[in-house]
Amino acid sequence: MSVKRSIEGKIVTWEYEQFCSHGIVGRLDMELEELNKLYSDNTIEFAPVKKEVRRDFLAAFCFEPAVDVTLVRAWNGEASIVTYSLNKNGSKQLMKDIVNKSQFSVYEPDQDFIRTIEGEIKLLETQNYNLCKLIAEMLNEDLEKVVGAVRYSNFISRYKGFSEPKSMRVAIEKFKLPRDKFNLF
Repeated sequence: MSVKRSIEGKIVTWEYEQFCSHGIVGRLDMELEELNKLYSDNTIEFAPVKKEVRRDFLAAFCFEPAVDVTLVRAWNGEASIVTYSLNKNGSKQLMKDIVNKSQFSVYEPDQDFIRTIEGEIKLLETQNYNLCKLIAEMLNEDLEKVVGAVRYSNFISRYKGFSEPKSMRVAIEKFKLPRDKFNLF
């Protein structure tokens, strides 16, 4: 199966089987450090902002539904938001909520943005999804829980400094997967 792309309004959507990603580009005048203050109810878990030359990254994870979010903001305010989930509507709603709360000005998506995210999805995200699907089938577990646990494990190891074994243990508990089936961690 191939990745399908559609554009509705200014939101680009990529779909592969049950996997869905949404992306937007625009302008964000707010610093990324301020964004997590807009979600004081703990509906989203934020990693510390990752500073790079001329741009900052903010990774976040929402649990209900499970949505992995990446925000990028360049030094000049140009920004993007990309979500990754098995819940198409929940993913899109979360993106719209972030846009509204942060006053993100959405632009028409350009071809560079579309090609970059689409390349990532075709090369990495489809493989990740297929491996999660295989694990879920082999262990007779819910695919959404397995995908959520794998993505959350990556989130806390990559952005919060957890070791890989610890991040997987925490993710397995968070998504209520049976520990005995995942005894490698």
